Amino acid sequence: MVRTRCCGWRSSGAGFGGIAAAVRLKQAGIAFTVFERSDDLGGVWNENTYPGVEVDNFAHWYSFSFRTYDWSRTHAGQQELKEYLNDTVDKFGVREHFRFGSAVERVEWTRTRSGTTCTSRTDRQNRSNS
Repeated sequence: MVRTRCCGWRSSGAGFGGIAAAVRLKQAGIAFTVFERSDDLGGVWNENTYPGVEVDNFAHWYSFSFRTYDWSRTHAGQQELKEYLNDTVDKFGVREHFRFGSAVERVEWTRTRSGTTCTSRTDRQNRSNS
């Protein structure tokens, strides 16, 4: 069993929500880790692949409030969405906080330690006093 001290806030998933949380947490100076079970960013946009995959709403609705983007089409395709997410993660310097291939299986509050223990599939235990 590998034990790593993992202080601060934790999020599960590297889709739009996880990336937005990562950027805002870094801006606030809060330590954090984002666990993502797949090997890349994108959430459902990484997982779902089929010919012609694109958003079903206007693409600008997929822009973060802190990073607008000039979409090439009204309904962006998967590749452009993934490029936007990767560019955002790199521009805001949060990629190092993501643990890819690591699904959270359990989070427990430990009263005696006044903290949580997070167990994921790849790191059996990550501890935090948060």
